[in-house]
Amino acid sequence: MEILRQEPLPGLEAHISYSFTSSVWASLDARFSFRGDTVVDGMDQDDAQQNLTVGSEASWSLNPRNALTLVLAKAVVHKNAPAFTGVAVKYVYSWGKGYQ
Repeated sequence: MEILRQEPLPGLEAHISYSFTSSVWASLDARFSFRGDTVVDGMDQDDAQQNLTVGSEASWSLNPRNALTLVLAKAVVHKNAPAFTGVAVKYVYSWGKGYQ
């Protein structure tokens, strides 16, 4: 039986956003993660990660309860980390008191 342990994978994030109207906003985003070495049975695997992901997000509030969001992201640096490009469309519904 082998024991696998991974060190923390901390990161730094930055976001710049702009509101075009009270219901439409967009942002430019970046995240840098580093470290995350793995150790198997006490032996360091020398596989620290570095990952820089950049992207953008835009959101449109249809009304106080409903919103649509488009997210784009790409890993531009990916040492021992996944190389990816992602696109997501999100629908957000809010409920509870205070939404008229």
